[in-house]
Amino acid sequence: MPEKVLYQVGWRGGSMAEPLPLRKALERGQARLKGKGPFRQKLRGENSYGPDKGLPATMTRVDHQLRNVCKLGDAVWVKSERGRTFVFRKVKVYVEVNVPPCPDPYATPAVKGIWGVVQRLKDDAEAKFGDLDFVYLGIYNCRHIAGSTRWSQHSWRNALDWAVHRPGGAIDMEAMDWIIRRVRKVSNCETLWRVANHYDHNHVGGCPLRTGTPSCA
Repeated sequence: MPEKVLYQVGWRGGSMAEPLPLRKALERGQARLKGKGPFRQKLRGENSYGPDKGLPATMTRVDHQLRNVCKLGDAVWVKSERGRTFVFRKVKVYVEVNVPPCPDPYATPAVKGIWGVVQRLKDDAEAKFGDLDFVYLGIYNCRHIAGSTRWSQHSWRNALDWAVHRPGGAIDMEAMDWIIRRVRKVSNCETLWRVANHYDHNHVGGCPLRTGTPSCA
C-alpha cells in the first residue's frame, strides 16, 4: 500500500492535529507559537533544551531537524516562554491511492503507464510540497513537431503533456523538477522540460518512440 511521510503538530499533553505535509505543518506550528516566545527547543529524548531563540530562527531549525535529522516517530519539542511545549512529530501514513484512468482510452500502453506513474508521483510530491493541482494538457494531436517536418509522438497517441500548479495558481517549478527526475527513471526516451516551448509543461514520450507516418496523416 502506498505510504506518505507526514507531520503532526500540537501542544504536548493535548490532542495532535491530523497528519499534514511538512510545509503546512510548519505553517500551523508557527501560527500557534506566534507571540509566545522566545523559545527553546530539543529533540525528544535529549536531556536539555537549547538556548533562547526568536520565532523565525526556531522555525528554521525545526524545518531542518524534521527534514534531515528526525526518523519516523521522532519529534521536535519547542518550549514557549511560559513553559508550554509544542510538538512537531514525524509520522508515516499508509494511504489508498486511487489513480484516475488515463483520459485517452486509445493511448499507447507506454503512455497509459506513464500516466499512472505521474499521478502517483504527484501524490507523493504533495507530501513534500503541499497541495498541487494536476493539469492535463493532452495526449493526441495529429501534427508535426513545431518548426520541423517530423511527426510529433502525439500523432500516435504516444506522448503525454502535463504540469502541476499551486492550487488555483502558477506552475510549481520545484515540484515539477522533483517529479520529472523520477519520471525519467521510468521512461527516458523523450522528456522535454525547461527547453524551448516546454517551460510551462512537461512532454514525455512513450518507449519505444514511433517513427514513419501516423495513420492520422
